[in-house]
Amino acid sequence: DRVPFCGGDWMRWCVVVLLVFFLVGCDRNDLLKLAGHDRASLMRKMTPPYEEGLAMLCVDLLREGKYEEITERLDPSIVNAGTHDKLVAVAKLFPDQEPVSAKTIDASVSHEGDAIITSVTSEYEFAPEVKSTSGSTELLPRRWLFVELVTQNVGGLRTITGLRVTPSSESVETINAFTFKDKGVPQYAALCLAMLVSTFGLYAFVVCVRTKMGKGKWLWLPLILIGVGKVTVNWTTGQWSFTPLSLSLQLPLPPGGTINCSPYGPWIVCITAPFGAIAFLQYRKRLTRNRASSGVTISGPNGAR
Repeated sequence: DRVPFCGGDWMRWCVVVLLVFFLVGCDRNDLLKLAGHDRASLMRKMTPPYEEGLAMLCVDLLREGKYEEITERLDPSIVNAGTHDKLVAVAKLFPDQEPVSAKTIDASVSHEGDAIITSVTSEYEFAPEVKSTSGSTELLPRRWLFVELVTQNVGGLRTITGLRVTPSSESVETINAFTFKDKGVPQYAALCLAMLVSTFGLYAFVVCVRTKMGKGKWLWLPLILIGVGKVTVNWTTGQWSFTPLSLSLQLPLPPGGTINCSPYGPWIVCITAPFGAIAFLQYRKRLTRNRASSGVTISGPNGAR
């Protein structure tokens, strides 16, 4: 027997639900709470305490003009005759006032041979400042500085291999916020493609659930949840990247489009190819044709053979 179901209404509701998921569900704090963390607790879990303390110490030494103490911690491979002048230039980027806030916004650990490479990025916020210039006063707006410290650990010996300070007129939260302002074709194309693929995967999953096909259904349902390959799009920059050798299992929804985030980093739109869903629909098409030729009806979500 056929199951009454309106296919057009189903597809429209799929699009509406997924649109709400993408737009309303993109609250960073809410997504992080699903993993049992907030921004601060997750950053503490991600950041090595020694390297975080070293990054803050280097900033203090820079602001105090103690360049020799920083040089002693640098890896010998990056120390040269111009090191002192470079440190002086970096120190001049810091205003002559205490920061309003200082926090770690990113941390990563990788391995290169015998070396453990750690990168810690901190954000320093400085309040607006009134500065006197040539008999007049100038109001400097609120500023932020992003300080990235890269260290390497070889056999327990830690040295600094990189130090970068980047001024900014906006906070990291503003820069990496999920917003449609000033977004271009790459971001909109990624969002539309993610919604399209998600709708297709969800449709195939429901078709499988509602199709009478015996025990074979329980083999196809987990296969539909599998996606192959991955396309990721940085929502802040619009940069696309492709990983062909990637196998993902997305729960509770079938594979398609998702939006991921770190505590302070950019939003990442991820798209996987729903090969399991494609294979099932092709299988069901052949099965329907074979059953039809033998006089047996296969019921689907819209009652189609």
